[in-house]
Amino acid sequence: MPKLNERMLKGLKGFHKGLVEHGIILRSKIKNQTFQETIRKELNDMDRFQKEIYRIKDPEIRELTRALTEYACAFYKLVKKRGIENYKGTIEFLDKLYLELDNKSNFREEAEIKELIEALMRYVTFFNKLVKKKGIDNYRKTIDFINKFYFEMDNKYYSELEGKPEDMKQLAEYLDEVVV
Repeated sequence: MPKLNERMLKGLKGFHKGLVEHGIILRSKIKNQTFQETIRKELNDMDRFQKEIYRIKDPEIRELTRALTEYACAFYKLVKKRGIENYKGTIEFLDKLYLELDNKSNFREEAEIKELIEALMRYVTFFNKLVKKKGIDNYRKTIDFINKFYFEMDNKYYSELEGKPEDMKQLAEYLDEVVV
């Protein structure tokens, strides 16, 4: 695995905080659920979404979305195991781990962290393929598209589809139409 630079680590830290503060804490308050109930629901939703991702026809976007979903699942499992009240410490732990991570062979951590790192490696691989496909000179546009794509994914699901029959199928079909 390539060593992560400071910008990448900053992005991951923001992603982690968003998953906990928005995805768990805020959603728990909105839904009047415990953190554990919200994590269970998010994991269930992502599992259902994984079964529909094949509907995204662009192979790089499909696999990038799959890897991101796997990463979010592994992160939620780790937060669940370590306790939501310790999420800031978990994020700091991951920051330090990722700074020291240069290859998978020297890795000796718990299963959830191994799952997290494997999903991250897949994500980086597919992101690099997408950048190569779109051209390195267009990397900024590619990053902007990916950010927009993930915003659209979250927004569509939580504002329109959540709880509806075939919500994940509809989400994957919608994402297939988002212009790359």
